Amino acid sequence: MTDYFDDFISSCETGMCKPNRGIYDLALAVAHKTAGACLYFDDTLVHVEAAGKMGIKAFHHQSFEETKKILEDVSSNIGAISY
Repeated sequence: MTDYFDDFISSCETGMCKPNRGIYDLALAVAHKTAGACLYFDDTLVHVEAAGKMGIKAFHHQSFEETKKILEDVSSNIGAISY
């Protein structure tokens, strides 16, 4: 994972698991971003809902094609997202 991302948060290293709010708060702190500036994908709906309740733009991953489309849409509208 570290070959593709600047940071990686592992629940086994933090002692927190999704959907515990603490792990999402930690991710936001590590990223130095507000919830509204972040995208979150997960294949477990309860995790998506927990992130969404915090204001994170959360998406339920159901297929590669669907997630790719969402990322393409976000990419094409990147100027509309406030960081």
